[in-house]
Amino acid sequence: MKTIVDYLLEWNITSKKGKVILKLKDTDPEIIDDLDFQEFSALAIVLEKGNAKFNEKENSIYNVMP
Repeated sequence: MKTIVDYLLEWNITSKKGKVILKLKDTDPEIIDDLDFQEFSALAIVLEKGNAKFNEKENSIYNVMP
């Protein structure tokens, strides 16, 4: 799993599609795009809690206890 150090949320009002760019520790950013509102909102909720990790094998984001 890779540590998420920062992220950018982008929502396109016209297309009603979202994009999340994850800045990961010691590696290139991960871009998750073409998200509908429900997917975009779910990711935003998980990310706002902080201490998140990205598992690229499962394509999942987890919150971890500090």
